[in-house]
Amino acid sequence: MSRQQRARSNNNRPRPYGRKPLRESFLIFCEGATEVGYFGSFKKRAKFVPGGNALKIVQNAIAYKNAAEKKVDQYWVVFDKDETSDEQFNQAIELAKANNIRVAWSNQAFECWIILHYRDFSYPCHRKDYEGLLKQFIPEYDAREKGEEQGRQFYIRTAHLLPTALANAKRGHTSFHTDLRDAQKQTSTLIYSLVDAILANG
Repeated sequence: MSRQQRARSNNNRPRPYGRKPLRESFLIFCEGATEVGYFGSFKKRAKFVPGGNALKIVQNAIAYKNAAEKKVDQYWVVFDKDETSDEQFNQAIELAKANNIRVAWSNQAFECWIILHYRDFSYPCHRKDYEGLLKQFIPEYDAREKGEEQGRQFYIRTAHLLPTALANAKRGHTSFHTDLRDAQKQTSTLIYSLVDAILANG
């Protein structure tokens, strides 16, 4: 077979294209509209789930998950410690896991995740002091203006700083003693684990 014939033969063979892994679907249950706006900006489905405290939010998320006709690959629930008792906060986490819902809690509030885009934030701090810290980096931030638009603005302002937030959040969360329950891990957040999962699914 001539070189020209071999070239034509090779061109006719099917090329081994690498198959891209299928992206997994997400449903993110959120206790607040701000979180819905933020995670919706990642082009993932986020749903507001009322509750009032962490345990009730998880219970409502489970009920919605069980009633939904269309199943998804990854279920997540996002909630804050806020005024939830330590016992109920830990119960909420265990209950979510027992029902195949991954947990992205914040102790004390979601805004600590936003602060972590700008600085390390691993010391105990009450959420009432978050506004003053955030205003150092986002002067127009107003803690009273909750809503999806606020979440979208958080995303727009901080998306380029995600590597810093991920590193700070992981370092802060893993700095606690392994025997310490999640309710005592102030200030800390597992939002980074959800964002990691989102980024891994492109």
